[in-house]
Amino acid sequence: MGRTFTLSANPVMNDAGVRLGSVVEWGDITEQLIAQQQRLHWLENTRIKIALDNAPPMS
Repeated sequence: MGRTFTLSANPVMNDAGVRLGSVVEWGDITEQLIAQQQRLHWLENTRIKIALDNAPPMS
């Protein structure tokens, strides 16, 4: 499985407004996305379980 990253790039300017270069920052958010998917899966399973637990009995 691949990794997922956030990326932010900004120019670096001097006082005269001349571009001197760039600053790039990235962060690995793979684990956060996995945790989010797990929470969504748990919520959906819980929603279904509650619906089934509260369903009228079948005759």
